Amino acid sequence: MKFKNAIVLTATLLSSCAASSAIRTSKNELIIKTEAAPVCGGIGAMKVAEKQAAIETIKAGYDRYVIVGQAGADTTRVVQMPGSYTTTGTATLYGNTGYYSGNTVYNPGPTYVSGGP
Repeated sequence: MKFKNAIVLTATLLSSCAASSAIRTSKNELIIKTEAAPVCGGIGAMKVAEKQAAIETIKAGYDRYVIVGQAGADTTRVVQMPGSYTTTGTATLYGNTGYYSGNTVYNPGPTYVSGGP
């Protein structure tokens, strides 16, 4: 029973971060499109695509399938916006000689995520 629960949990986790659909192009060929969240990674997308291929194979009345090609794209980009510098210091004058002691801190700007899998 524990093994069956583990399979259900794995299937639930994969389905929560990836989705798949199939488009039949002929009696024995189809295109499977899978999208996955970055947390799933490429392996998660591949597992969901394989599961969809198995389901479509059974639906079509066949007992095996062959994957003849694959393509992938990831347009997710993370952009770091410019930050700012804060400098504090003390200047001291002794006669004709001056001294400066300072400290500069860089404060990074915000990051923005754009695009998608």
